[in-house]
Amino acid sequence: MVLVERDPELTLLSDLLDDCLDGSGSVVVVRGPVAVGKTELLHTFSEQVAGDRVRRLGAAASPAERHLPFGLLSQLLHGADAAYARRADAVLAEAGGTDGTIEPRVLEGVSRVFLDMSDAEPLLIGVDDVHHADTGSLQCLLFLARRLRRSRVMLVLGDQDRAGSGSADLRTELSRHPYCRQLRLDPLGCDGVAALLAHELDAHVAHSLAAGAFAVTGGNPLLVRALAEDWQAAARTAGGAGPSGLVVGDRFAERVVSCLHRVEPDALAVARAVAVLGGTPAAGLVAGLSGLGGIETRALVELLEDSGVLRQGRFRHQAAQAAVLRDLGARERVARHRCAARMLHAEGGRPTAIAHHLVAAGEPTEPWAAAVLHESAAGATADGRVDFALDCLKLAHTIADDEHQRAVSRAVLADAEWRIEPARVVRHLGQLTEAVDRRLLAHRDSLATLEYLLWHGRVDDAASALHQLAATTAGPDAAELREVRAVLELCYPGQPVQLLLQQGARLGPATQPQQGLRGVDPPRQGPRSVVAPVAQEPSAPCCARWAATRPCRGNTSGPACAPRSRCPGSPWGC
Repeated sequence: MVLVERDPELTLLSDLLDDCLDGSGSVVVVRGPVAVGKTELLHTFSEQVAGDRVRRLGAAASPAERHLPFGLLSQLLHGADAAYARRADAVLAEAGGTDGTIEPRVLEGVSRVFLDMSDAEPLLIGVDDVHHADTGSLQCLLFLARRLRRSRVMLVLGDQDRAGSGSADLRTELSRHPYCRQLRLDPLGCDGVAALLAHELDAHVAHSLAAGAFAVTGGNPLLVRALAEDWQAAARTAGGAGPSGLVVGDRFAERVVSCLHRVEPDALAVARAVAVLGGTPAAGLVAGLSGLGGIETRALVELLEDSGVLRQGRFRHQAAQAAVLRDLGARERVARHRCAARMLHAEGGRPTAIAHHLVAAGEPTEPWAAAVLHESAAGATADGRVDFALDCLKLAHTIADDEHQRAVSRAVLADAEWRIEPARVVRHLGQLTEAVDRRLLAHRDSLATLEYLLWHGRVDDAASALHQLAATTAGPDAAELREVRAVLELCYPGQPVQLLLQQGARLGPATQPQQGLRGVDPPRQGPRSVVAPVAQEPSAPCCARWAATRPCRGNTSGPACAPRSRCPGSPWGC
């Protein structure tokens, strides 16, 4: 067991032990965040400093024994001589109260047992995690502590820094006595992290990893050791000199969860709320999701920051957040994501943030969910986050509650998938063609459907779609269709495309082919009668999008466009 940056604390404890041997008892409360090294300090002091100079009685409180009457005292008495243990058991047997109070004669009797032991030999009583102790044992320890000034008893208690601790009364009472010391352990500094790593790894490796390890752990010794174990595991797997950088792996994730299960339930609830919300969530959202008050939530966030789990209200490393979410369980995780989405929507949160929780929860029932998902998908697509956009659109499509909404959702989903891989759209073609026939789509989405059909060689379906569009389109949309027809004459000059063009005859004369290609990058090859004028034509954005995504399928005189299976977004004839 290695202690780093704890020499001043060990020196103080050693001095107090010397006073105890001379007949001046003391009480020391060792406080600090979870897993900061309080247990290691107590063990090192007890075994290496005190040694055989005293009778050592030790116990570790546990949440599982918090409601076991005098459970902690029973642990302490296991290290006592049998005669003293029997005396204490006889006294405790008389404590029959059920309201949590203990008669003074019982408290006096228990204290007298320990003081009599110290008359025979100096006594070191160490209690770890005293904040988990049962009420009866705490009352007995407090009664004993008031009588230690002129004794050969040293009482050392390990306690956590935390709001609402069950040992708060004990700390408050003890702080009034001059022979009681409060000893607080802080997380390790960067140099301390390097020193701790050097006990597990090569000195050069430890030095190179120290800064990163400090950033990830905040100096929490338990988490630092976990990073060393992850690095060693990766080195064994890879062989050779080992990884060149920090490895944040399974050991680290396990220790983060372990730390959080050692704090009080409210602090664990706050950590879970931060994990679900992600990023640096507002304190009000964390409080609402964890079911706590604002002041209490802020105090618990500070506790988690001191423990090295959070930094400025967010997890120090994504692996820690992921571990907490996994520990939450699938059902509870879904419920909390759904609750977070509702809270954000009620507060007017960003659609993207709401959508993240809707996607994580799945199958939303809120009437506003579809609109939020569509809006988020549009923004994500514009930002290049197409995968998230697809997640939003797929979910929106599954919850669409009427045929029009389902058709629109499918059209938007197909458009997003088209941007990634046009081949994906083939699974939507049947439903989209039907939607065009039934006039469920806007003109833009209908025209996009025509593009998909032609791209996949579904000319007959495209002819049907164009026929439907020609029958229902007027005004500027009809002009756009005429431009589309002009492009088709160039890109699909042969049969059976003529049938498709005949379906669009009611639109009127087709735009000149070279006009239809305005806005497209100058073609690199193709009919000279088209190439020359197009290179000088002004922009026509509408047709540019169409023509630039069309695979050229026809052959013309000379080195004309070769058929292509896919050429989206490329110049005509590439």
